[in-house]
Amino acid sequence: MENLDTRIQEVNKQATTHMAENLTRLTAILDKVATKASVLSPEAAAITTAKTALAKAHEAVASQAAKQYVISITTEESLGQAVRATLALVRADLRTTHAVVSEAKTAVIAAIRIVATAQPAPFEPETNEVE
Repeated sequence: MENLDTRIQEVNKQATTHMAENLTRLTAILDKVATKASVLSPEAAAITTAKTALAKAHEAVASQAAKQYVISITTEESLGQAVRATLALVRADLRTTHAVVSEAKTAVIAAIRIVATAQPAPFEPETNEVE
């Protein structure tokens, strides 16, 4: 039973570590996009929204990483039910955390698209044709 408890903790740690790495990558991408955006514009609002979503996701991942799951066994007959209940709780918590991370990713993608469409067209020099 201790092995199962340990395995559940490892699964939670792996999942939250992966989510944290993705959030770090998304934050770096958003920082690069923010340097290209105008300060007072729709682009700035989209970047602010994305930064807020990333902060919320970082908080959710940290909260999930701190959770401890222990299978509480009262009787041998209830062992299977206790394991199923604990696994269901872990899955539900990870799904909820993943949904928050996905929302942050969507916000970053939206900010990138807004900044990309707002960028002026590349400069093309006029050609002076000599007749």
